[in-house]
Amino acid sequence: MEVRGITELGKFEGSGDHRDSITRERPHASSHLSSDNQQFLININCCVFLLLDYIRSKLGLAKTDTIDLCDEAGTLKLLFLVKPLGEYATKFLRARNAYYVCRVKRGAPGTELQNACLAFEPVLKTPTLKLSDALRRQCDILGKSRMKTRQMQETSQKDTSAGSSKKVSVRLPKSGLP
Repeated sequence: MEVRGITELGKFEGSGDHRDSITRERPHASSHLSSDNQQFLININCCVFLLLDYIRSKLGLAKTDTIDLCDEAGTLKLLFLVKPLGEYATKFLRARNAYYVCRVKRGAPGTELQNACLAFEPVLKTPTLKLSDALRRQCDILGKSRMKTRQMQETSQKDTSAGSSKKVSVRLPKSGLP
């Protein structure tokens, strides 16, 4: 399956062409994109790690940049969260669909927010307001979900530590009586 074309920097559209694609062995990159309205092909029949690495190289982004894809409605695919990294992209993406590349902004290393997603920024010169709003809403939802998970973990830890210091009496049945 293939994904093709950037109609704006970072937007892909489906295709069946194999001239500039990722194979299972390794990605084949011929040039970096530097402006809007350039196109390239992507074979989604490869692992997520290779796909994201290939996209970074095509867009001239650093290997340390965290990126993700979203559809035209702004629905994130959360590929940067996929574990294991060898999972195939065909599980998350459909051929002949359009996708935008988004940078994932995270908290500073060594801080409480280092793994938190603070923002999703489309890699477009002029993203639509609809796309930006959809990405902002999803970031807010992920942030709230992360906070709820954290609160539940803290509550669970408190209950576990408090429960270990409580004394409980237990009555055992007498055995051998009719």
